[in-house]
Amino acid sequence: MCENALEPRMHRIVFSMAPHGRPRGSGLWYLANMRSAIWIGIFIGSTIGGLIPELWGGDMLSYSGVLLSAVGAYAGLWLGSRASR
Repeated sequence: MCENALEPRMHRIVFSMAPHGRPRGSGLWYLANMRSAIWIGIFIGSTIGGLIPELWGGDMLSYSGVLLSAVGAYAGLWLGSRASR
C-alpha cells in the first residue's frame, strides 16, 4: 500500500487580489457573505423607497410607490455590494 494514500488530502486555497488590494478567498464563504449583504440592502432599500410616498399621503402600491421602491432596491443593491467588499 502506498504511504500517500493514508495521508489526508490537503486542499489548497487559492487567493486572488481584489481591486482594492485586499486578498479575497475564492470559496463559498465570501460569496455567502456578499449575497446576504446585498439581499439585506435590497430589502431595506425597497422598503424605505416604498414608504416614501406615505409622507405625502400616497399609497405604497401607487406608481410612485413602486417606482421609488425600485429606486430604493437599486440603491440598496449598490450599498450592499459596497459594504460586502
